[in-house]
Amino acid sequence: MRRILTISVLAVLLASCAGAGDNAGSTTSPPPAAAQTAATGELNASFDTGGHKLHLRCQGKGSSGSPTVVYLHGLGGDGSDVESINTLLAGQVRVCTYDRVNVGRSDRVTGRHTGADSVNDLHALLETAGVPGPYLLVGFSFGGLLAIMYAATYPDQVMGMVSLDGSLPTDDEVDQLIPKDERDQVMAEQDRNQESVDFYRTVDEAKPLVAKVPDVPVTYMAARPVELPPNWPVKRMQAFIRTKQVQFTKTVPNGRLVEVQSSHDIDLDKPELVLKEVQRILESA
Repeated sequence: MRRILTISVLAVLLASCAGAGDNAGSTTSPPPAAAQTAATGELNASFDTGGHKLHLRCQGKGSSGSPTVVYLHGLGGDGSDVESINTLLAGQVRVCTYDRVNVGRSDRVTGRHTGADSVNDLHALLETAGVPGPYLLVGFSFGGLLAIMYAATYPDQVMGMVSLDGSLPTDDEVDQLIPKDERDQVMAEQDRNQESVDFYRTVDEAKPLVAKVPDVPVTYMAARPVELPPNWPVKRMQAFIRTKQVQFTKTVPNGRLVEVQSSHDIDLDKPELVLKEVQRILESA
């Protein structure tokens, strides 16, 4: 099933079933020698990231030192969500996808966590698996917010970022425009997710990190029109959402806004445009 959408203002109208997946089929971490070959080879295994295992899949055979595309899935989805573009990309560059905790083939953990935990997990996963940078981060929806946080936390490892209608640190401001009688329900649904991630704590963690995004190419691909329930202040919210997207791309050092006539699932609707942006950034390296 397709992943849960995570732009919070769309939660009621557009939320769909995510790929729950069982934890069957997980494999053990490879021995150190095998991990060393991970720098350029293909991978399909699980790795311990500090008390739990995350599943990682890498395709393509990039040369040593060349960028690796790392895909960050939406909230409640998993690494398989990017099949629409990763096969094509793997013919040109190495592409790695992974499942965060509580989804796909990664371990289930108890308790709540935040985006900062997810960023630490991804860093540990890439390091343990022997997948070196530099990374071009491609983040869908909530994965776009995590990409911002990762780039700001590990700026020396990131050479570019493409956000596919990604969540932004200002999403909580957008939520305040939802009619009051529905706002609490929408926000509760956003925070009640399969990954057990605290969405709004993550938004707060991300706010100060925008200023720390490195001077690398950053493309924000924005779906148009933004679909909202008709009883909401649609025109006002659409304008406000666009304003926040423009502000983000002007705040980061090398930002670019690309508006796409598409649903939230840009990689499914317009994969050729996603490939074009990824290729543009790779060619700038």
